[in-house]
Amino acid sequence: MSKFLRLPRDKYPLFAITMIIVLLAPLVLYGYIGIFTRYVADDYETAGALAREGFWGAQRYWYDTWSGRVSYFGLVSLVEMIGIRAVPFLTMACLLLWLAGLIWVLRQLLTLTGGKHVGITSLLGACLILFITLRSLTQIHQILFWQTGLLTYVAYLVFFTFGIGLLLWRLRVSGQRQPSFLEILLSFLFAFLIAGLSEISIALQLTAILFSLGLLLLLPKTPLRKKAAVMLLAALAGSLVSFAIMVLAPGNLVRATHFRERAGLFILLFNSLKYLFVFLGEWIDKQPILVALNVLLPLIVGLLTTPATLVRKTALQDRRLSGQLLLSILALFLFLWSCFFVSYYAMSASAPDRALVIPQYELVLFVAIWSFLSGRFLAQALEPSAVTPRFWKILGAATLGICLLLGPVYGTARIASTIETSRSLAAEWDQRDAIIRDAVARGEKSVTVWYIRDLNRLGDYSSDPDFLVNRAAADYYHLDTIIALDKE
Repeated sequence: MSKFLRLPRDKYPLFAITMIIVLLAPLVLYGYIGIFTRYVADDYETAGALAREGFWGAQRYWYDTWSGRVSYFGLVSLVEMIGIRAVPFLTMACLLLWLAGLIWVLRQLLTLTGGKHVGITSLLGACLILFITLRSLTQIHQILFWQTGLLTYVAYLVFFTFGIGLLLWRLRVSGQRQPSFLEILLSFLFAFLIAGLSEISIALQLTAILFSLGLLLLLPKTPLRKKAAVMLLAALAGSLVSFAIMVLAPGNLVRATHFRERAGLFILLFNSLKYLFVFLGEWIDKQPILVALNVLLPLIVGLLTTPATLVRKTALQDRRLSGQLLLSILALFLFLWSCFFVSYYAMSASAPDRALVIPQYELVLFVAIWSFLSGRFLAQALEPSAVTPRFWKILGAATLGICLLLGPVYGTARIASTIETSRSLAAEWDQRDAIIRDAVARGEKSVTVWYIRDLNRLGDYSSDPDFLVNRAAADYYHLDTIIALDKE
C-alpha cells in the first residue's frame, strides 16, 4: 500500500478504537434514554385491544378493522403480554441486536474482500452506519422511544440485517452443498414473518429479492448461483404470501377512509419520485456534516486497511468494478423508490417521518460501503513508493476532526441534555399509572387524571372520554372511561 495516510501497524487499532468510542457514546445514551419509554398514543390502542379481545381476538380485530400487518400486530401483542415492564428495555434490545447484525454482515463482507483488522473494522463500520442513520432522522423519538415505532420499523431493519447476514453465511460456509428442505422452509418462513411488519418493509423486501434474482441471471451457471437462487426463491414465495395476506385484509378499506382518495398512476409515479428526491436533497442540505462523515471515515479506513499485497486492478477489473457501481446505484434507487412508491399508494402522501428510518438506513449503508471500497481502490492506484504531502494529511485529519466534533461529539451532548426531561416524564407517567391502578383496585370504573404535556411529542389521552386513545386506555386499565385534564 502507498504511504498515503499510513499509520504504523500497531496504530490503526488505536485509531479505530477511538472512533468506535466517539460513535458508540451517543448510541449508548439512546439506549439509556430508552429506559424512560412508556406507553403513549397507539401503544394504548394495541394494549387495549389485547386486554379486551385476548391474543387471537386482537389479531382478528386489527386484520378486520385496520391493517394486514399481521406480523406487527402479532409481535406487539406478544410484547404487551409481558406488560409495561418490557417497554423500557425495547430500545436497548433493538439497538444491541441491530449493532450485532451489522457487525456480522460487515465482517462477512470484509472477509470476502480481504483486508486487515476485520473484526475491529466491522465494529467501527457498524457504529458509524447506525449513528449516522439515527442522527439523520428528525423524529427520533417516534423511532427509538415509542413502542409502536420500534416494533414497526426498527424491528424490521434488525430482522432484515440478520437475514442478509444469514444468506451470506449460508453461501460462504456450506461450499457447493445445496440447501436442504429445512433451510428452504426456514427461508420461506423468515421472509414471510418479517414482511408482514409494514407496507414499506414488504416493498423493500420484494424489490431487493427480485433485483437479486435478476443479478443472478447475469452470473455464470455454478452451484453457488443455484444455491443462492433457491434460497432467494423461497424468500420470494414467503414475501408474496405475506403480501397477499396484507393486501386482502378487510381493514385496509377502513384505514383508507382516513387518507385522501388514491391518486392515478401518473400522479403516483410523479409524487413518489418527487418525495424520493426531496428526501435525498434534504439529507444533503440539512445534514452535511453527517454526509461528509459517512464518506470520509470509511474512505480513510479503506486506505488504512488495504493489504500491501493486494494487486492493482487491471483494465478489465476496472470495467467490472464500474459496472458493479452502476448496478448498485440502480439497486439503491429501486430500493429507495419502492419505499416511497408504496407509501404514496397506501396513504396518498409521503411516508411518515418515523418510516424514513428504512430508506435512511439503505442510503447510509450504501454510501459507507462504497466510500470504503473507494479507499481500497485509491490505495491500490497510488504508487507504493509515493509519500503523501503533509498538507493533505493535515487537511484530512482536520476535516475528520471537524466532522467528529460537529457530528457524534455534539450529538452526544445534545442527547445527554434530554435525559433529565425524559426521566421526569417517565416518573410522572409512573405516578399517574399507580394512581389509576389504585383506583381500579378500589373498584372504580371512571377515572380522572392529569394530562402529561410533551409526552414523547405524540400526545396523551385527553379530556374527551370518547377520544380513541382514551377509549383504548380505558380498555387497557379495565375501566369504563378515563379522562385527562390540565394540572391546576
